[in-house]
Amino acid sequence: DPSRIEIDPFNLDAVQGASVDLRLASKLIIRSSELWLAPHEPFLIPPHMSCLASTTERIYTPCDCVARVEGKSSIGRQFLLIHCTAGWIDPGFVGNITLELANLSDKFFALELGMFIAQITFLMLDKPAERQYKGRYQNAQGTEGAKS
Repeated sequence: DPSRIEIDPFNLDAVQGASVDLRLASKLIIRSSELWLAPHEPFLIPPHMSCLASTTERIYTPCDCVARVEGKSSIGRQFLLIHCTAGWIDPGFVGNITLELANLSDKFFALELGMFIAQITFLMLDKPAERQYKGRYQNAQGTEGAKS
């Protein structure tokens, strides 16, 4: 079925009016170093620091759909950016979504395993895309750094 969107694991409580909230996975990459979040042990991201993270959820975007990942307003109002440039999800993408977190504030921000960190919206195309995503991040498993 070309129109079947999949989110795994799916959490009905995460469904909003026009989006689905996504949770923070355990692995962070900070300046080429890996850090793993443990339950109930937040990581305080310092002011003006950035890191890579990913969603707990694995996304399947069918060939007749695109998606956008955005930050949640409650987080954005604390000046934590969720993505710098990579909010677009092409038709055919499968994997966890890497997030480019950046703390723009002068305060520490607590990142907690499983917190709702982002939201995804899906836009249906009027017909299947002729070219589906086959890029280097297809089948992403957790947080992945740049692949050049």
